Amino acid sequence: MKMPSTTGMMTGGEGALKILGWKIQSQVFMLSFNQLMWTMMIIMGLSFVPLYFLQFKRKVEMVDSH
Repeated sequence: MKMPSTTGMMTGGEGALKILGWKIQSQVFMLSFNQLMWTMMIIMGLSFVPLYFLQFKRKVEMVDSH
């Protein structure tokens, strides 16, 4: 006896497609998160390049401010 579709039961194929859809969505999220992390690391790394070229001409000495 076949169950009616109003009970919320689905066939095996429909269930497999639903699970595959969920797995793909979670994998896409993880890939985009990893891509975001790598992009932020590269930007932070490149932000230190100007500091290398920003060197003082003379030695900075401590100044008494009193």
